[in-house]
Amino acid sequence: MGNMQGNVEFRIMPSGKGGWYWEVIAQSRSVVSRGLADTQSAASQEATEAARKAKLGDSNIRMPYDGL
Repeated sequence: MGNMQGNVEFRIMPSGKGGWYWEVIAQSRSVVSRGLADTQSAASQEATEAARKAKLGDSNIRMPYDGL
């Protein structure tokens, strides 16, 4: 799953090993951060925090939707 708003895209998907892989992409081409989490909601929270730490700003961040 992935969504985009402004210049930041979140991608959150099953890792295939029981966890969730996430990445934050800026301007549709540059991976800012990535990681693994135990749950989908934890992956969403970690991706949000990574985007904030990268100083991308809340107005440019869109949370991923819950559908697969």
